[in-house]
Amino acid sequence: MFYTDSGSASFPVPEPAPEARPEPQRSISLPPPDQSILRIFMLGDVPALQAMIGRMATAGIADAQAWSRPQATGRTGEYIVVHTKRMRADTL
Repeated sequence: MFYTDSGSASFPVPEPAPEARPEPQRSISLPPPDQSILRIFMLGDVPALQAMIGRMATAGIADAQAWSRPQATGRTGEYIVVHTKRMRADTL
């Protein structure tokens, strides 16, 4: 609080906010026409997810390093992981 010469209280005037600039649009790259995308979602507790990720990697289904980190779903003890696999359309 500031006091004027007359002794009355005066509040500092805030600086005007800088104009909000929209963020530049980001382009999303689509897969080439000869490529398909497969997403695998799994829900469960972390030990079960880790075990299944290991089994799928051992079977050659999904690379263990390509899974997302477990994210809480909002339910107690439940997490989700996602694996995105890109495949050539002629190998399906």
